[in-house]
This record gives sequence, C-alpha cells and structure tokens, in this order.
Amino acid sequence: MKDDHVFRLFLMLYVAEGIRKDRGSFGITNSDPDIVLFAFRMMKRINIHHKPVRIDLNLTETFDADDARRFWTKTLRANEDIHVHLRKEYGSLKGRNWVSRYGIVRLRIYDTYVKTMVDVWIDLFKQDILAKTA
Repeated sequence: MKDDHVFRLFLMLYVAEGIRKDRGSFGITNSDPDIVLFAFRMMKRINIHHKPVRIDLNLTETFDADDARRFWTKTLRANEDIHVHLRKEYGSLKGRNWVSRYGIVRLRIYDTYVKTMVDVWIDLFKQDILAKTA
C-alpha cells in the first residue's frame, strides 16, 4: 500500500483528523459527507480482521436525530449501528450554524494490530515526504 496514492491521501487525512489517543483503536472525526465516506471506505479496506467500524454521531439537541441517522446510513451504505449522542448547546455555541446539518461523525475501529500498522505506515509516509522536500 506504500505506493498507493489513494492510501497516502487517507494517511494525510488521518494525520490531520485522526483519533490517536488510544493504543487499541484508530479513527477519524469529520462532518463533511464526502470525507467521512472516503474515510469509511479506507478504514474498511485496511480492516484486515473485519472488526466492526463503530459509528458515533454527535449532534446538538436542535438537530433531528432520526433524519441525521438516516442520512449517514444512506451516505455510508452502513450496515453498522449508528450511535447518536445528543449534546446541549452552551454559551457562545448556542444558536451557531454548524458546517454540517447532519452532525459530526466519528468512525473508529478497535484493533491494536491494525492501529499499529497505521502508525508504522504514517512514520514511513512522513519519512518519504520529508526526504522528498529536503
């Protein structure tokens, strides 16, 4: 996969938007439907153990949760459950017009081996980029 242009784009997305706090999982958070779909497809592609992709949808209480869940299920063509988390709007965020009318999606796979491989691929990717820009 090292020479795969699309895979390298996924690594860049993961470096920018990835969830890296947990050693046993990896994921991406975004609200753009095209970016979320791309990430979902790539995560499925590298998911060699076929672990479920956990889909969390974060919405404020002003969103229509059923509408957002239907949108993401259709967009991702997901068989997985979409876990909806409603949040109250506080302070300066109250009444804000969000970028996505369908909330923020977090995709995550719990697989230590694949997470380790992603970390290795990122290290190799960064070395390659730095060597080409020196």
